[in-house]
Amino acid sequence: MIDEDNKIESEDIEEKEIEEKIVEKSQDSSIKVKKSDVWRSVSLLLGILLVVSIFTNGFHFGNSPSGSAVAISADKAAEKALDFINANLLQPGMEATSDGVEEKNGLYNIKLNIAGTPYDSYVTKDGSLLFPSVIDLNEVVEAPAAAAPVSVEPAEKASAELYIFSYCPAGSSTLDTFAEAAQILKDVADVKVKFFSNMHGEYEKQENLIQECIQEVDPETYWDYAVDFYEDVYTKCASTRDTECDKEAATALMTKVGIDSDAVFACVEEQGEDLYAADKADAQALSLQYSPSVVVNGAYLGNAPRTPEGLKATICSGFIDAPEVCGETTLSEEQTASTGSC
Repeated sequence: MIDEDNKIESEDIEEKEIEEKIVEKSQDSSIKVKKSDVWRSVSLLLGILLVVSIFTNGFHFGNSPSGSAVAISADKAAEKALDFINANLLQPGMEATSDGVEEKNGLYNIKLNIAGTPYDSYVTKDGSLLFPSVIDLNEVVEAPAAAAPVSVEPAEKASAELYIFSYCPAGSSTLDTFAEAAQILKDVADVKVKFFSNMHGEYEKQENLIQECIQEVDPETYWDYAVDFYEDVYTKCASTRDTECDKEAATALMTKVGIDSDAVFACVEEQGEDLYAADKADAQALSLQYSPSVVVNGAYLGNAPRTPEGLKATICSGFIDAPEVCGETTLSEEQTASTGSC
């Protein structure tokens, strides 16, 4: 049995947030974007699994309930854990290996190595429960420093960028509201959507490249695509995590709004990677960590609104003299869906 001082604890998490994390393999609003996509994906997955293991008293991957079977050797426990992790918890092409195992705090501590990054996991000594990650309750954790206030320096012509991951729930549900504002401001401001991570997988990278290229091939009509992306593509393919679903739904939406999909996919093949790399470099230069992130006149606005009217007003605040269109049209104050971030 695990001593009371060593029990794994967790903050209460709302049921809706837990469901979204498990379905999307996404994360809550505090998860940061790291430099390595592989590191991000693995850390994200293990973090989600930690939450799940806490609420289910660990992952049962043995044949006997914890405490009712004779303890097995450390090496045998590590072997069972690796077999389980590689068969059930990692995406195809990824493999966990062991850098050693030892007894610690009444459990077996396995030093995992996934894509060159070390992780600590624990297995009960009877080899029936796996905890993919742990929280050290004795470790002092410093609270993150509050972001410094940022003010937008007005310009003759405002510029605004929305930085997202295409299949981030909060990013995709802000895309359509940003697009509504962009549709009425595109003739007076420089507005663009930029993509800087595919942490959810290959289907997200594919969609990132598709939207990069729509903006390259047909920037005017792109906003029609962006307005409908959440309903026409995201809701169909986010749960399937499938590149074919994304390609079919994206092609159907391009056809619907009058975009030449053949030209877009040709661009994806020829320029997609370069366009994507440029956006990721821009995000890195701004030290952006979250999807969505709104940047106006080069300034990152950490608490930017996400409604069409709020985004319109935010972009319009970037003008020295706001054009008439800023005051002529009032947009919706409602947001499509998620209010969190990735």
